[in-house]
Amino acid sequence: MNATLKALIFDFNGTLCLDEPLLLSLYQRVLVEEGVDLAAAEYEAGYLGLSDAAIFAKALTAA
Repeated sequence: MNATLKALIFDFNGTLCLDEPLLLSLYQRVLVEEGVDLAAAEYEAGYLGLSDAAIFAKALTAA
């Protein structure tokens, strides 16, 4: 049998790599320069799953 690979899927966020703490730290470092203090609890409650653009838009609008 000679099978051909038709697709390859990767899912890093929480499956292969737990990167949320790193992402939160990066968001906090950027947002603090704009006067926004994004607490971990606030991030976990209202920002998880959003795109980068949506996170910044929401955080800057809420400030």
